[in-house]
Amino acid sequence: LNVGDNFYVEGLQHSCNAPPNDNAGAIYGAFSENWLGMYGPLAQIPWLSVLGNHDYGGWRMDKGWPQQIGYSFLNHNWIMPARYFMKHMQHSNFNVDYFMIDSNAFDVKAAGENSDHNICSQHNYGGVGTCAANGGMPNIEGCKRWFWESYAAQKRWMEEKLSQSDATWKVAVTHFPCGYDGAWYK
Repeated sequence: LNVGDNFYVEGLQHSCNAPPNDNAGAIYGAFSENWLGMYGPLAQIPWLSVLGNHDYGGWRMDKGWPQQIGYSFLNHNWIMPARYFMKHMQHSNFNVDYFMIDSNAFDVKAAGENSDHNICSQHNYGGVGTCAANGGMPNIEGCKRWFWESYAAQKRWMEEKLSQSDATWKVAVTHFPCGYDGAWYK
């Protein structure tokens, strides 16, 4: 289980507006150098992955997070087909439903607040300023709302999936620990 910050400190150096399969050679090279190079044989087994705040760009929103999703279709051991998803795994005498959640709303503030720890900070001015081409933030002003609305939608999605799950174990995987929204996770 991989809880994000996959490309620390500023994410993949690609635009969030580029298609997920854009420049596949460069994406494959970045993963080869960082993930495959760092974890060696451990990267030869499946990794269920989520995005961390640094995958969006740390104190930015516009780095290559869609390309991390796209890499799932180049290397089937990197499992992140979307920003949030569920994976069912059957073992010999039990099964598990993993709920992979993007909890990065907890690192989002208004553009002028806490610029050193804020995905939606004013550092985005002068950059792309939007990730709308891949369903992301419409603009810097709408960044905070986009993250929180997405997090609310994920919670509704997870509640529905949990109600349908008959798995022996149900595991939530997030970047920000469940204590950030402890009352809901309980």
